[in-house]
Amino acid sequence: MIFSSKTHSFIIFCFCILIKTNVHATPYEFKRNLDYTLVSTGIGLSLFAYTSDKQKQGISENEYSQLNKNNVNRIDRALMFPFNQTAARISDVLVFSSLATPLVQLRKQAEYSLIALMYAESVLLSTGLNQVSKARVERPRPYMYDTGTNTELVFNKDSMRSFFSAHATTISNSLVFASKVYLDLNPNYPYQTRLWIFTGSVIATGAALRVIAGYHFVTDVVIGVVVGSIIGYQIPQLHKKSNQKTVSYLPFMTSEAVGINFQYRF
Repeated sequence: MIFSSKTHSFIIFCFCILIKTNVHATPYEFKRNLDYTLVSTGIGLSLFAYTSDKQKQGISENEYSQLNKNNVNRIDRALMFPFNQTAARISDVLVFSSLATPLVQLRKQAEYSLIALMYAESVLLSTGLNQVSKARVERPRPYMYDTGTNTELVFNKDSMRSFFSAHATTISNSLVFASKVYLDLNPNYPYQTRLWIFTGSVIATGAALRVIAGYHFVTDVVIGVVVGSIIGYQIPQLHKKSNQKTVSYLPFMTSEAVGINFQYRF
């Protein structure tokens, strides 16, 4: 798990202290109900994931012996790789570099606290959804199907946390958030298409590295990219000062389901 629930809570607590309700230097505004909902949902997801994960024991020797590559769907089976430490380490560097990217913009903003809060919300929500999925789905990683994999990797609880990719989710969320905020702050930037192409290229590289490292299937990283990108883009969009949005949605969590409530205004 990249972030613990305690770390999440501490980050949000610090940003909530800094937040100012009247922000003039950005196109965004603090929306009490929205922000409280996002923060509470993110924390709730993290706590739910933590509680669920504590009950997991990892794979047993009997279950491991029954793993069969032919039982993997055709799309994922076509690109299954053994454990590759080099690719894994490069992807780790990329994910932590991506996490820091949105913070660079804060140095130039007089009213930085709202953007910082928005980013914390996006990280909290995307990571929370990811960790709930990992704790509940328990999908074996691709390297589990390679007979040459070190037993320390095989019988580690993390070996059953393939779905969906935390790295792909985090990289997508961070870079899409950074690009979205930058373009909102600089609406006349002449190279918007190039910026999005670059962002997409880095995200694709990070996702590919996780597949090559043997940590994830293709579907794991695709879902991670989709979830991270949607949250990274929509958190700033939901905070826009304009009241003319035709589409809005909020995450929700009950004892029976986790999802997003969409509303369309005609």
